[in-house]
Amino acid sequence: MTMQPVGGRGALLTMTREELWARGTDPEALNLEEALALVREGAALAGLTLEHPLELEAYPQRDGLLLFVRSLAPRRVWYPFPELEGLLAAARDLGGLCAQAEAVWQGDRRWLTLPEEAQGARRLLAGLGLPQEGPPPQEAGRLRLCGRALAVLFDDSRERLE
Repeated sequence: MTMQPVGGRGALLTMTREELWARGTDPEALNLEEALALVREGAALAGLTLEHPLELEAYPQRDGLLLFVRSLAPRRVWYPFPELEGLLAAARDLGGLCAQAEAVWQGDRRWLTLPEEAQGARRLLAGLGLPQEGPPPQEAGRLRLCGRALAVLFDDSRERLE
């Protein structure tokens, strides 16, 4: 089994017929659950992160299987912040556009993420420099920054968040 990235949002999984037989299936009989299990295994082996939902295209071959995987999740841009205060200040600057933002953290790393098509919000954050490639690892914490959650973030102490 090999899996390699294709573009920024997809991957190609290839397997021989023998590898599929060892898993109790063959290219023509592969079902969706088996295909998803192969994608998860291949992505883990290749160190790839594929955001769900996914689109799968399977091409059975005489010698094995080609399985194309593409993420259908909307593209997001990621702005890194070394400090929580900077992230919160940027979210506050977004005003009503903060409904499109999400705060993401893992350990001492923090990001403010926006949909790629959120041009108005991205213009407001242009002073932060270019967004970073993302996303961070899937096990990161996430909080949608809108309405009451944003008010709580601004009113509560940093210790309550960490």
